[in-house]
Amino acid sequence: MNSVSRPVSEIIKNQDLDEPKKRSREDWRKAKELEEARKAGNAPAAVDEDGKDINPHLPQYISSAPWYFGAKTATLKHQRPQPDKQKEWSKISDDYVRGLKVKLRFILLLLIMFKWYTND
Repeated sequence: MNSVSRPVSEIIKNQDLDEPKKRSREDWRKAKELEEARKAGNAPAAVDEDGKDINPHLPQYISSAPWYFGAKTATLKHQRPQPDKQKEWSKISDDYVRGLKVKLRFILLLLIMFKWYTND
């Protein structure tokens, strides 16, 4: 993977133009064995940035974040709801005054009647 095909944001963030080394067969085999051991339960599960375990049975396209998310390791943070995009809902403990418009109209009607009554 050369520096031209890397995203610009990643190049700016890292400020290194070194190409990643290609994994040897031994490294690839060890990684595959570790993945199989994790799926069998013989090795501990992978841990994400927040210290939470990553289920080894999740497909790679779910556990690996997209390039624009900025994660270097496997994480599920991109799958969780982002706090800045969450809608604000009213709490169940908040009061809701029912019939407020009706009460205001009734009070206005009483004031008009009182004014009419006092002018006569």
